[in-house]
Amino acid sequence: MEKWMYKILGWILRGFVRLVGRIVYRLNIRGIENIPAEGGALLVANHASYMDFVLVLSSVNRHVSFVMNSDVYNKPTLKWLLKGLRCIPISPRGGKNNFDSFNQAVSEQVNNGHVVVIFAEGTVTRTGQLLEFKKGVEHLSGMINGPIIPIHFHNVQGTPFTFRAGKKGVEKFTWKTMRREVLVNIGGPIEGKIFAFSLRQRIKELEVENFDLMLRRSRPLDELIRSELSMNSSGSWICGERELFFHELNQKLAQLDEALLPLVKDEDRIGLLLPKDENAYLLNLWLLLNRKTIVNINPEFTNEERFFVIKRARISTLITTMDLEFSRYSPNAEKIIYTEHLAEAIAKGQKVHVICRRLESFSKRVSSAFRKAADPEQPVTIVFERSKKGDELKCVALNHRQILSVVLGLRQVYYFGEETCMMSNLPLHHAYGFVLEFIQPLLYQLHVDIVLENIKADQFIARLIERKPSLVIATPLQLKAIAELSQLKNIPFLTHIFTADLHPEHHDIQVLNERGIDVFVCAGMNETASVFAVNLSNYQGKDIAGKMMEQENEEEGTVGKPLPGVALKVCDDAMRELGHDVAGKIWIKSPSISTSLDPEHCRITLRDGWFDSKLIGSINHKGFVRIH
Repeated sequence: MEKWMYKILGWILRGFVRLVGRIVYRLNIRGIENIPAEGGALLVANHASYMDFVLVLSSVNRHVSFVMNSDVYNKPTLKWLLKGLRCIPISPRGGKNNFDSFNQAVSEQVNNGHVVVIFAEGTVTRTGQLLEFKKGVEHLSGMINGPIIPIHFHNVQGTPFTFRAGKKGVEKFTWKTMRREVLVNIGGPIEGKIFAFSLRQRIKELEVENFDLMLRRSRPLDELIRSELSMNSSGSWICGERELFFHELNQKLAQLDEALLPLVKDEDRIGLLLPKDENAYLLNLWLLLNRKTIVNINPEFTNEERFFVIKRARISTLITTMDLEFSRYSPNAEKIIYTEHLAEAIAKGQKVHVICRRLESFSKRVSSAFRKAADPEQPVTIVFERSKKGDELKCVALNHRQILSVVLGLRQVYYFGEETCMMSNLPLHHAYGFVLEFIQPLLYQLHVDIVLENIKADQFIARLIERKPSLVIATPLQLKAIAELSQLKNIPFLTHIFTADLHPEHHDIQVLNERGIDVFVCAGMNETASVFAVNLSNYQGKDIAGKMMEQENEEEGTVGKPLPGVALKVCDDAMRELGHDVAGKIWIKSPSISTSLDPEHCRITLRDGWFDSKLIGSINHKGFVRIH
């Protein structure tokens, strides 16, 4: 009788949970055909929320059982509910007996034709990253007579009962946290034994697919930035002694609309040859919001290299300065607009003076009549850089989706507090500066103290003491200088440092860590819209049962874990995937990868969607990447 009562209770509860799931979330489910119509199966999902059981029951069209923490299962207020949902209690305290009972309980259920769900991470992620998979899943894979089905839930962070990286509290039920679209990607069945590391790799690939779908359906970058600027944005760019507040930008942009738009309305790509100053940032923003492809030309390029960039990027209009000490050579564009003339025209309300190499007004009017509609894959910026050997220029084009992939990936794993002040010295003609120093502050309302030139370490330190930033993006020399300063003087305002140095001095990092300053080592490439992996702070706190726990998010000697939306694998020369801790060539899959460079001349070659980074490294069983 009791058995039938729990069976009826289970039907009622599952129906109620599915209803709750459809109310709280907007589910977009793919791969439902991969769930077998009958017979046993083991579903392995990422653990992003205490509401994941609701997501599973709302997404899967079969009755399922859950493996869960026995400390939670045995709570009197929850036991009747969890028993009705056919949960399988397992002790979290480890040991051989507990592993055996876990394996036996799950394998019996699967082998008897039931579908069992496990969260191989063992706990809800507090870091925004996919955690290490427990070994139990690989033991199970050799004991069950059924497939393993990987599932990835995306865009769950920020919904009720999830954690945002950098915050201790759980998200509550509010109008803001409900009715978010959650992407459910159910992967193909995996037969036979599989290592926990390999299964984690498969779920990372499902994560990339989810990320890519979300970005393809999201609003373009310019619309997101316009939306932020329409609010009372509190961020700013600090350029030397000038502070450009974001809430003042709309007025300045309107002035540029009147002066500049008539001159470039028929142009697709605009070149900028400017020093890092207020004009450079304002013009980059204006071009972005007007959907022009921006080509920031490296001021250190020779005249021949500049001519190559202008020709390869098909630039007919160049915006530059009359400062001959900066420009050095005569530009090669057909139309030249000087910032000095632009500022004078805005001040006087007059027409901008333009220098033309040759007149083509009639041909441009004719060609504009046949111009195609705006392309969503149109590059936002084209980046040119010298190859490592210095014998050629490489070009990389980044569109809205590729840039947003990096920004949203960082947002998922790192929390920018209110009024965050960041000090940075990144070039706008590289993806690093364009994405991290130009785009990211606009979307998250950061105050950015922009170092305008390549200054010496002592000058950098003087500026650091004067500006008092809480976050610094530092070069290796700057990192060493900050470490030396911290041994001589207390710098309590500084809490975090990011560095792209792949092999920093561990002594410097140790010194800074001892003084309460977290140093995050990361890795990136222009081809990946800058950052693709990063070390961040470990999480220390309590689990749902009130016990202390720690989640690793950094490891010494590595460049951290791949960002959300980035999958990495290590392969041999034949592109066969290698196991954990085995060195080989690193391949990257992500919507941040630039798949379309200059379409006529440059193109990244992908193999089955994977990009050859040319880097040699390894990935350990926890997911941390080591560059050799």
